[in-house]
Amino acid sequence: MAIRIITDSAADFEASVAKRRRIDVVPMTIQFGTASFVSGKTITNEVFYQLLQEGRENPATSQPAPGAFLRFFEEAKAAGDQVVVIVLSGALSGTLQSAMIAKEMCEYEPIYIVDSRTVSAGIQILVNYACKLRDSGLPAAGIAEEVERLKDQVRVFAVVDTLEYLMKGGRIGKVTATAGTLLQIKPIITFAPDGQLQSIAKVRGRNQVIDKL
Repeated sequence: MAIRIITDSAADFEASVAKRRRIDVVPMTIQFGTASFVSGKTITNEVFYQLLQEGRENPATSQPAPGAFLRFFEEAKAAGDQVVVIVLSGALSGTLQSAMIAKEMCEYEPIYIVDSRTVSAGIQILVNYACKLRDSGLPAAGIAEEVERLKDQVRVFAVVDTLEYLMKGGRIGKVTATAGTLLQIKPIITFAPDGQLQSIAKVRGRNQVIDKL
């Protein structure tokens, strides 16, 4: 019996790293207008940022369907393996719900699902810790319990370097974005305890951002 660690592509693991650490990654779908891509498979980070900078379409993401998780769960069930799933903050995406639905569909109990309440590097910290615990011989239930405990200690801070995409996504108005750009305002964001994004500071200029961080 083995223990499988599963996450989603919001963790931003490189494919080679995920393979080396034996992490299964459930991809999200990224859309630029009518063009649809599978994160980490049919689009690279380089192409994503290229399309973003071209500015023709504002990207949107779609959560994985329950079937994307179910495939991994059925494989684990057939092998008699245990599963620990660590996913993107449930406050930002329906990915958590998809994983929960897939578990019900699979009808297999040793699947433990953790809401990371964070994204990207924050998820990586939790997944890497889960892998360390797996390799030390801890069972899946114990891994999930430890990850649940650790997640409240993980804090991620990020700087929004440009207000352009907040404006395009409807988060702020054009006047606010223009004024903020002229004044070189750079918001610093983090995650609240409930997994929601929140702005904790607005800093003027790159040097002050570094000092504030």
